[in-house]
Amino acid sequence: MLADCKRAQSRVRNLESELEKQQELLQQNKVRKQLKEVENEFKKAAVESEKIKRGLERAEKLKLAVRDVVADLNDQILKEQEEFINKIFKRIYPHLFFRQINLKTTVSRQGSNSLLIECKNKSGKTIVNPAFTFSKAQVNIVAISIFLSMALRQQCTKLNTILLDDPMQSMDDLNIISFIDVLRSCSMEGGDLNKQLVLSTHDDKFYRLLLKKFRFPSAVGYYFETYDEDVPGVRSWGMD
Repeated sequence: MLADCKRAQSRVRNLESELEKQQELLQQNKVRKQLKEVENEFKKAAVESEKIKRGLERAEKLKLAVRDVVADLNDQILKEQEEFINKIFKRIYPHLFFRQINLKTTVSRQGSNSLLIECKNKSGKTIVNPAFTFSKAQVNIVAISIFLSMALRQQCTKLNTILLDDPMQSMDDLNIISFIDVLRSCSMEGGDLNKQLVLSTHDDKFYRLLLKKFRFPSAVGYYFETYDEDVPGVRSWGMD
């Protein structure tokens, strides 16, 4: 019986050893299975990453192409507007020597587009940047000429109204009179431009001059005499 017990114990130890080996194999198989799953997921992620990379490359090419197209369209619009801008610019009595505006777009190092404004003399040999050469009033005339040209010729909306907030800053009397004449030609009925103009000013002399210049076109003016908690005191002038 003792011998039988010893043989049984030996078999138990052998079975335990075999069981440990099998458990170790099972664990290894489990780890290998998990590793295989991870490898498969990694392959899927790599394929997806490659797709995203190709998509980003296409998007970058598209962005560059769009930027080039936008730059070309901007140049085309500016070229089409340049003649009209200069007509307005010359009518408001611009700089004595530099009477021609040239517009072009430039691309910065960051890839953004910006507008470069240049003014030339009669021969076209001398070119200056009005921001550094012109007076404040002359720079204002350049800005107004560009704004009015774009507003009068815009086609992005059916809105037929141009809003101007105190546009004659720093202008002398001759500039102001010429500017009013340009505005009147923009609002004349029966003309090609025929826009509704809404203009505000703090200058009483300019306001009275507008009343005289616009006494024949259909126009109305509002003079804010007082302003309190209830309602502003307004005096109107003109005809509907």
